[in-house]
Amino acid sequence: VKPDWDNVRFALFLGTSPAQSGNPFKRQGRQLANARQRDDFNYVVVAPALPLTTTLANQHNRWVPVLPGTDAALAMGMIHWIIEQKRFNHDYLAVPGETAMKAASERSWTNASHLVITTESHPLAGQFLRVSQLNGQPVVQEEESPVLLQVADGSLQPAPQALEAELFVTRQVTLHDGQQVQVQSGMTCLQQAATRFSLAQYSQQCGVPEATIIGLAREFTAYQRQAAVISHGGMMGGNWFYTTWAVMMLNAMIGNLNLKGG
Repeated sequence: VKPDWDNVRFALFLGTSPAQSGNPFKRQGRQLANARQRDDFNYVVVAPALPLTTTLANQHNRWVPVLPGTDAALAMGMIHWIIEQKRFNHDYLAVPGETAMKAASERSWTNASHLVITTESHPLAGQFLRVSQLNGQPVVQEEESPVLLQVADGSLQPAPQALEAELFVTRQVTLHDGQQVQVQSGMTCLQQAATRFSLAQYSQQCGVPEATIIGLAREFTAYQRQAAVISHGGMMGGNWFYTTWAVMMLNAMIGNLNLKGG
């Protein structure tokens, strides 16, 4: 995922350093150099060591030191604050599928509203709730039963058919075999994961002051959809998979995917 360098107004580098890491090195360095000439562009590099491309480059950039391998704590701390302060792009995240995406003239959609089975004792725990699990009808081979979501009137609808969905959902449903399970929307699952720790605890884990975490989250969400978080591959950490997903969730929070300035 790379930013639209010609139009992005704020860039946050996490797990990568411009012109020092992250492919392509030379092209990214040139694009950043050009973007730095714009008065409306600012960027922050989060890295354990002070990057050469950030040292007094100009007044539009700064360095935020972080403990090695703790980028996930910083990202989740930002998500914690963004959800708590309702700074996420609700309209975008409520778009549940391709049909709704086209109707809303969006360029992408998310599964933030899709329902997940969260009863830990159930064998389907962690999987999406699908139509076939409620009606018991067999699924055609090599096809998947549609995922379900909740709409404003409280009813369940298949995601491909819905135009808008509820983002925060926790409810009980009865499966076709009579078992009752708890389901939650993807956004609710993300909220619970992010609020598992306080901002003070995230700060202690990553070594970034709580005020700085809040400041980064506030600045990142202050440019509507003309901001981007940039990382590189697996970010070269032991928990790289989950860290990369957390970082990409920041981009989803503001709905900047495949958009001008995002």
